[in-house]
Amino acid sequence: MKIKSLSLRNFRQHRSTNLAFSDGITCIVGPNGSGKTTLVEAIAFALYGSQALRGRVDDVLTIGAAKSDKFSVTVAFEHDGVPYRIERSKSGASLYFGGRSQRLATGATEVTRKITDLFGMSYREFQTTYFTTQKGLKFLGSEKGVADRERFVMKMLGMDKVERIQKKIREDRNIAQAHLAGIKSALGSRTTLEQKLIEEKKELERCKSELKDINSQYETAAKETARYREALSALEKKRDVHQELERQKIELSVRKEEITKRIAELKERKVQLSEKLNRKDLPTALEKLDQYLLKLRDEVKEKKGELSKIAEERNRAERNYLSECSRLKERAAAERRRYEALKDKLDRYSSLGKESSCPTCGQQLGSAFVDVCRGVEKELAEAKESLKKAEMDYKKARETEPALLRGLREREVSLGEIICGVEVELKKLEDLSAIEREFKDIDTTVSDLLTEEEELSKKLQTLGFEIDANGYDEQEYRACKTAYETAEVLLHGIKAKRIKIEGRVENARRMIERTKSEIASFDEMERRAAEMESKVLHLEHADSVLTDYRKHFAGSIRPALGELASRFIARLTDGRYATVELKEDFTPTVVEDGIRKAVISGGEEDLLNICVRLALSQIIAERSGHSFSMLIMDEILGSLDEERRKNTLTLLDGLRNIFDQVILITH
Repeated sequence: MKIKSLSLRNFRQHRSTNLAFSDGITCIVGPNGSGKTTLVEAIAFALYGSQALRGRVDDVLTIGAAKSDKFSVTVAFEHDGVPYRIERSKSGASLYFGGRSQRLATGATEVTRKITDLFGMSYREFQTTYFTTQKGLKFLGSEKGVADRERFVMKMLGMDKVERIQKKIREDRNIAQAHLAGIKSALGSRTTLEQKLIEEKKELERCKSELKDINSQYETAAKETARYREALSALEKKRDVHQELERQKIELSVRKEEITKRIAELKERKVQLSEKLNRKDLPTALEKLDQYLLKLRDEVKEKKGELSKIAEERNRAERNYLSECSRLKERAAAERRRYEALKDKLDRYSSLGKESSCPTCGQQLGSAFVDVCRGVEKELAEAKESLKKAEMDYKKARETEPALLRGLREREVSLGEIICGVEVELKKLEDLSAIEREFKDIDTTVSDLLTEEEELSKKLQTLGFEIDANGYDEQEYRACKTAYETAEVLLHGIKAKRIKIEGRVENARRMIERTKSEIASFDEMERRAAEMESKVLHLEHADSVLTDYRKHFAGSIRPALGELASRFIARLTDGRYATVELKEDFTPTVVEDGIRKAVISGGEEDLLNICVRLALSQIIAERSGHSFSMLIMDEILGSLDEERRKNTLTLLDGLRNIFDQVILITH
């Protein structure tokens, strides 16, 4: 990873700053408070967000900037040969990928997570190795305790992957042990299963023997039932024939009784008709009854025709009479209106006087007034006489009916009475004619019924012979039916027992198959248990190997780190100190002439921490596979003298094959 450029806007002392970085050592030099540390703080902020800031994020904005101004940091860098760009501000962040500025992540949290995944280290790990902050030079200063320091170094060297693998192995081992325990607890005893199988086979044989016996009983009962069923079927056929013959016999007997009753009724009716035909008030002999009936019908028809004509003539006379009355009534009304009009006229003339104008012509009446009044009075008298005569004529016409109309009505009534008398006589004669015909029909009907009665007697006799020939016996039928029903009940009982035994046979077979399956499952579970035991042993062995490897690696890393730090400190101190040892908690100590120096100067302590840091960074770069070729160091030379500063720079320059870019902050 190498920084290519840095841009700051309103970030602490930097209102607008743009820097470009190249490979090799880049020294940023300036007086105190000029913003040197702010530059590396901005780089860390761009990469890891607000956790890299000194203080609160609200204090970052340049003093004197407007409230509307915003601060931002843009860092362009290269990692594994791929260019990236980060833009971060208070409100958010964006990570761009490649030269096409393709956005890879958006949002402060997401960009920080992406950078952590990309570099393979958190901000704390970055700060402990490749990024040395001001006053943060002490080696592993943020890690407390032996275990924490060892875990941190191991993680930076990629051993966290081994830990994750070992954790997964232990999880798999625990799962396998749990499965193995479950299998063993569920195994049981194979001997018990084998003994169970033997007992179940014996039970199957007993059930088969019972089934053989019940099948024999069922066959015997089925034959007996079939024999009774056959006999019952033959009797049922005879019973059906017997019932049909009895039904026909009953029907013929009923019909014969009806005929006998009907003959008696007809004879009684004949006696009644004979009494009616012997009456003495008959108008003519019965043999001439039809001719007389025809004559009477013609007479009735003729009289009705005459009556119809008289009715038409009467209706016509009535219409003329009513028309004349209407005319006289209208005439009387007209005379009444004329009389009233003349009376009104006379009253008007009487009220006018001689000096008035005539209502008709408009001239003054004068001397003609009297004559005019007399003329009107004369006309009024004539009108009164005409009205009286018209009303008298109308009254007379209403009160006096024409003689012709009265005669027609009287004739109409007379003809009606004649027709009524003839029709009464005609009805009597028609009744006698009907009686005569019924009398004759009775003799014919009685003769036919007697013939039918004789035929029915013969049929009844024949049916009696057929019933005797059929030979049906009700007691025999009932006994056979009872025997069949008993045999069928017995057969059904045996069948139910057979079904039950067959169920037991089938159940015994299922039990045998299930036990065989349990034995096979037992064998399979034993095989799986053996496999699981082997798996547990392999996993425990793998866990043990990885534990030994981690111990070996942890044991070898401190000597390697001490050896590399020794080479660095020998170069920086011109051979005064040639050996660096690391305690179990990775605390570095210098050795001079075989003696561990518990106390050294502050400058020498900073030099020692620089050597150990460089050693750890180089080992991490060489062993862990990190492609991180950059170091950032803030104020690490301040406590060193001139000679040791030169030696430090020379050492850093000599490490360019490992660290392509080194950024130093100094003054």
